[in-house]
Amino acid sequence: MAKSEQQKPDVVLNPKDGQPWAEKDAAEAAMRSGEFGSPDTLKVSTYQGGYAIYKIGDILKSANPASNKPGQAKAKKEQKYFEVQFFPTGSIQDQKQIPLGVDGHIIVVTRGTKVILSENHLGVADSAKHKVFDIQPGKDRQEVGEVSRAPYQVIREATKAEYFNFLKTGNKIRDNDMAAQQAARAVSGAA
Repeated sequence: MAKSEQQKPDVVLNPKDGQPWAEKDAAEAAMRSGEFGSPDTLKVSTYQGGYAIYKIGDILKSANPASNKPGQAKAKKEQKYFEVQFFPTGSIQDQKQIPLGVDGHIIVVTRGTKVILSENHLGVADSAKHKVFDIQPGKDRQEVGEVSRAPYQVIREATKAEYFNFLKTGNKIRDNDMAAQQAARAVSGAA
């Protein structure tokens, strides 16, 4: 078995000696030759003190096995959107503003204000619960249930366009608030 057959399938080394190319230009020329696949699916990068060709297409396929079989990819579920209103705080421990994060996308909503949210963000609100206990003197505490930390009322189903328009409006309000805070700090710092 040749050295080039023993290497990792997503890394191509110089077939002459099985080692990384010493020069980046030489590795790029080999990549452009088409000998190792379509240059669109390859990338030259550093490897063990030299340069190697990485098969980016293979890396992407192994990261997403569904893409290995044409026509076999699962259809992505269409997201639903809802106009909701979160109830006012029930105790001093409840926050007036509720941060709801999904995949790094955080939306901060204010209780008592109508908002349009995705069903994923509402799922985060649904999972925010705390346990309630019955505590009697001389007895062990007994769990009697769970209470939602972010209860809300669904007003209606909304469209995707309404959701993104709402996000845009919310971002403008946030940006204006931040600009006002920075201006106030600048004035107080200058005085």
